[in-house]
Amino acid sequence: MSLPSHCEAVGAQHLIYEDVRDAAHEVRFAGSDAAHGDLVDDPISAEEAESIGELMDMPLEGIFIAPAKTAAQAAVRQARKNAGTTASVNGAVPGSP
Repeated sequence: MSLPSHCEAVGAQHLIYEDVRDAAHEVRFAGSDAAHGDLVDDPISAEEAESIGELMDMPLEGIFIAPAKTAAQAAVRQARKNAGTTASVNGAVPGSP
């Protein structure tokens, strides 16, 4: 699957918000310009490069980081719930030593 198709696919599957999909395209455009030498005669500014770097974080956050953090928090919550269930099954009051 091509990168533009992938950006559209994750957007269509609602894995990322529309603005995050658009950010992915902007990063792709900048990368394409750099890869094909389009920036030789008209280089980007430091501010634009920094902005592109920040845009890069958006898809990564939405596709990889946020789901991983959410899953980790859900696991902590489930472990806490299971520990309370185990304690009450063994006759102890949940939360007591």
